[in-house]
Amino acid sequence: MSDINDIDQVRALLEESRAWGFLGPGPVDQHITHSMTYVHAITGAGTVMDLGSGGGVPGLVLAEVLSTAEFVLLDSNIRRCEFLRHATEQLGMTSRVRVVEGRAEELARDDGLRHRFDAVVARSFGPPSVVAECAVGFLNNPGVLVVSEPPGDTSSRWDAKGLEKLGLAVGERISTPDGSLQVIQVVSPCDGKYPRKTGTPAKRPLF
Repeated sequence: MSDINDIDQVRALLEESRAWGFLGPGPVDQHITHSMTYVHAITGAGTVMDLGSGGGVPGLVLAEVLSTAEFVLLDSNIRRCEFLRHATEQLGMTSRVRVVEGRAEELARDDGLRHRFDAVVARSFGPPSVVAECAVGFLNNPGVLVVSEPPGDTSSRWDAKGLEKLGLAVGERISTPDGSLQVIQVVSPCDGKYPRKTGTPAKRPLF
């Protein structure tokens, strides 16, 4: 496993991502250190999806440091996916990192993606109910969803009854100086009706 000091090529690509407008504000190294906070929660996962990979965080960073895992970087935007494919080629990852373009609600019905992942990571994908519903169709049982959280007590963001409908439950909260994460665990099989049709999780949230 690499650390932040060994990923100069990823750093350069994230600078490129920023130049294209795909990466949010703040120093690139800040994005990298925040991405590294996910490592504790997904070490040992053989298959990982970055849900809404965008400008490449945390997906590109995690794919570099967890060099034995297979990754799917999912995004609905054509230009961002083009950048992500360029980045994975530059990093020599194409044998184990795949970029998939499309909506999560639709792709979670794809036989090649449904229930195929030990972990799904998400950063700025959407409200908790949307993230949970869009992620659950991709997760194995057991599996974990790991979501970036704002600082402070955010326990009220994750409704136990709403998660139960998806076969999920609140797990460990991870807080470090570089960021906070909420782990959501798969505890029972997901009902085949989830996720609902494209746009429905946001229009009619479960919680």
